[in-house]
Amino acid sequence: MSNTKTYLLPCDCSARIPVGPGQAGGTVTCPQCGSVRKVPRLGDLARLEMAASAPRPPARRWTMLHAVTAAGVVTALVSAAAAWGIDAFNGASTRSFLNPELIRESMRAADAADAYRGWQAFSRGGIRRPPQAVEVKLERMERATGRIADVFRGLALLGLAIAVGGGAGLFATGRDAGGPGR
Repeated sequence: MSNTKTYLLPCDCSARIPVGPGQAGGTVTCPQCGSVRKVPRLGDLARLEMAASAPRPPARRWTMLHAVTAAGVVTALVSAAAAWGIDAFNGASTRSFLNPELIRESMRAADAADAYRGWQAFSRGGIRRPPQAVEVKLERMERATGRIADVFRGLALLGLAIAVGGGAGLFATGRDAGGPGR
């Protein structure tokens, strides 16, 4: 919606032709009789009658549903990012260290001589051994941070549910008011 003023240029047929400042000094055709009328210069337009401006639509107010929806979206995004960050941290710090499949893959990729030496080293010392202190610490840390990541995933789902519920409430409220999203 523009804030340009509209003036009414009288015609000989008693019609009033709406004109704006951009048309000053030019010509317009009367929509009723088809005659061509000269539009006054910009300084003289102010002497013409102004057209009634269209009423402005009411401004949308921020409601509790807007706040609930926004809080749900923010909660979902922040919690999902936190869970992802914790998972990435766990993957980088502990999973590669304790991952038996990664060890098997390394053994498959090694040449025969290296694999044989590795097998001899394990067979002498035995594959079963008590975990080292650093391994125990890393396993505990992974379990604890995994639980924290689960809490953040739960918060993300809760935030998503709140956002969807708030959005549905906004949509329903807008439909009752005569149009979607109002």
